[in-house]
This record gives sequence, C-alpha cells and structure tokens, in this order.
Amino acid sequence: MLEFPMTTDRFTLAPLGAVDGPSFTAYRRDPDTARFQSWTPAWSEADTDTLLASQPSAVRAQSGEWLQIAVRDRTTSALVGDLAVHAVADQPDTYEVGVTLAPPSRGVGAGAEAMGRLVEGLFRQQGAHRVFAVTDGRNAAAGRLFARLGFRHEGRAVEADWFKGEWTTLDTWAVLRSEFDDRHGPAFALRAGDPTEYPALVAIWRRAVDATHDFLSDEDRDAIEAQLATAYLPAVTLVVAESDGEPIGFAGVLDGVLEMLFVDPDRHGRGVGSALVARAVREHGVTRVDVNEQNPDAAAFYVRRGFRTVGRSPTDEAGRPYPVLHLELGEPDAD
Repeated sequence: MLEFPMTTDRFTLAPLGAVDGPSFTAYRRDPDTARFQSWTPAWSEADTDTLLASQPSAVRAQSGEWLQIAVRDRTTSALVGDLAVHAVADQPDTYEVGVTLAPPSRGVGAGAEAMGRLVEGLFRQQGAHRVFAVTDGRNAAAGRLFARLGFRHEGRAVEADWFKGEWTTLDTWAVLRSEFDDRHGPAFALRAGDPTEYPALVAIWRRAVDATHDFLSDEDRDAIEAQLATAYLPAVTLVVAESDGEPIGFAGVLDGVLEMLFVDPDRHGRGVGSALVARAVREHGVTRVDVNEQNPDAAAFYVRRGFRTVGRSPTDEAGRPYPVLHLELGEPDAD
C-alpha cells in the first residue's frame, strides 16, 4: 500500500487535508482549471469540506474509492496542485489517476514530477498491475504529460461523452507493471519458493526478527529459528520476493491464512511487503493473519491493507507469553 508522505526533489505528496482547503478551493474556482474537469468554477468552500470529509485516508485495493493527494512545495509547504487515485472496484490491482495544478505551477514540470512519483508508488508499493488515465481530447497538455511518463495512448472515443453541454472526445492512457519495469528496471520480482533456499529464507527471518521483534526472548527466538527449515517453511506455500537473483523477503500461506511475512530490514519501506501481501490475497485467497500484539507497526501495516482486528489470544500458538491479534480482511473501520 502507498506510504505517505512521498517525496520528490521539489514536492511532498500526502492525502489532501484541511490545511490545503483555501488553496484547493481557489484553484478549483479558476475557469481554465475547471474547463476539462468534472467540476465548475462555482466550486465552493463547502464543496471542499464535503470532499475532505468523505475521502478515505489510504488507497485500498478494489475499494472503488478516490483519494485526493496534495502536492506541496517541500520548502514552503504551499499547495501547488493535487493528484487523484481511484482504486477500481471491479478489476484487481487497477488504478485510475488524474492531476490538477494551480495556475502558477503549470509549465515547470510539476505535473510530471509529482505524477511520476505516484505512478512509481502504485507499482512498487501498491502492487498495481495497470495504471490508467482518461483525458479530454482537447487537453493536449494532459496528453503530453502521460505520454512523457510512458503511458500508451490506448484509444480515442470520439464525441463519446456528453459533458458540460457538449459532446466531448476522450483519450485513454495506460501503462502496465511489465511496461513500467521495462522502462525503469524491476525493483524486485515475485515467484514461488523452493526448499533449496530455506537457509536464505531463515537468514532473512532472523535479520527481520532481530530488527522488529525485540519482545522475543533470546531462547524463544533461537527455538523458533531451529524449527523454520524443518517444520514451519515446509508446511506453507511460499511466495518469495527476489532482487538480482537473491531472496529479499517471503510470505507463507496455508488455508487462507498468511502464516508468515518477513522482509530483509535493508529492504523495508520499498513496497516488498505490500507486494507480497497483494499476491497472497489475490492468488492464494488469504483473508486472515495473526500478528504479535507487541509489534504494533505490523498490526498497523495490515490495517492499512484492509485487515481489521477480530479477536485476541493471550499467548501465541505454542503457548508462549506473547499475545496475538487475529485480523481478517474486510471493510475497514471508519476513520
């Protein structure tokens, strides 16, 4: 899942908030800004308040929701525009994007810089398969922006949309993960695990646990490690994240439960865990996961990916004194 804030050389990207309201309202009222957009210059402060109150806090796969993302100047924190992401409900790992810039920020590469970072995040962190945009055929600047970012011009629907009192032409632009990787180089690949690499996976487990599970006693840590290659890893279906021919993380799945997910600490924050979870859910039917209560960062990670806590056990599955939270994939609690 996308992690905010995201940064570029000049900008910080984060969900649109109340602090952005006045500037957001001002440029939405600009006739040139509204010309090719779904709103009109009659946009009001109340409209902004309604949008902020109704939008989600994160991009959740297949939610059907739109998230408005503020593009702020890194030096001044001034709002220079916003990006929009739509998690398409009826297609897995598919996201629609859009961009709006305040008039002073046009023509200086701000749109390409900000949208390029967002698209990278959708592929690298969110686990997107396809990212697309639909633009008004008269909006040549938008078309040039998406072409510059490597989007294919998939098609043109001529006078197909009755929009603001006239028939308008729509262009569709899209890029697949495979195309993005061909252009930028893959950050990592996902594949099935193999018993011959158990030693490498055990080493990843140890480094990850040493970095994140400081509540485990040394004795328990060693005992679990001793059983990984002989008992735990053979019992699950493995998905491995690989970079430059070497494993960098893995997930283990059994009967719809994500039994394990560990990423080399040197690769934390690069979308490896998100991609592994997305693959486990999409291809292996994962709907449940247990998390140590003493590892709140892990619980928060799963909550951001649509899981919610449905129960708690005072000990782990082996009876050790480490409380466990039981999470299920479903509708998130209201923010």
